[in-house]
Amino acid sequence: MSQNPHLICSMGEALSGRSPGYQRTYSRSPYTGKRLRPLIWRDFETEAPFSRVLAELRAYHAHRRGVAHNPEPPLPLLYSHLRPEHLSQVNSLLQTTFWRDIDVTEALRWPDYSVVVRRGALVVGCALMTPQGYITYVTVLPMWRHLGLSTVMLHQLVHAQPDRDITLHVSVSNEAIVLYNKLGFKPEEYILDFYKDYLPHDTHLSPHAFLLRLRRS
Repeated sequence: MSQNPHLICSMGEALSGRSPGYQRTYSRSPYTGKRLRPLIWRDFETEAPFSRVLAELRAYHAHRRGVAHNPEPPLPLLYSHLRPEHLSQVNSLLQTTFWRDIDVTEALRWPDYSVVVRRGALVVGCALMTPQGYITYVTVLPMWRHLGLSTVMLHQLVHAQPDRDITLHVSVSNEAIVLYNKLGFKPEEYILDFYKDYLPHDTHLSPHAFLLRLRRS
């Protein structure tokens, strides 16, 4: 069976984010008919700590070998809407973060309400929302957390539905509640065992959840 060349990268490319890229043109949403930009935003400033460590290691090994060190220019973080070539990595990221068997193929029907963050070919984060204004998933790779990626993605989703209340469920023990509160989401309901049938037995997260709402009126 042939593999998608856009999803193949070596371990080194996965760590650095460097892999052969390609240009995208504007696309059109099958749900709203809106013309979607190839990229929402390029972030040239945010860098994960491990990336700086890799750069220092390359410089050190070049010095040990007595060769010139020509550092590669840093790759930006690329924010875009969900596209088919992202799907495999997005599903894998969500399954690792939340629970097995997650498949968000349906979200390709309304890409307006999605954000995917990449560094080169590597998907480092994603956020998905339904057309009804319900945020289903927000996550970032562990090595890229606490750098503001979730905040940017959530702002994008919120602005995609400017006239509608936005809702989501979150475990009562999930530290993301702090971020949601900062963005204006308020608890509306406490639900016992909401995640009981989804969370693994060894998880540290509570199965109980808050329903949070961002009111627009």
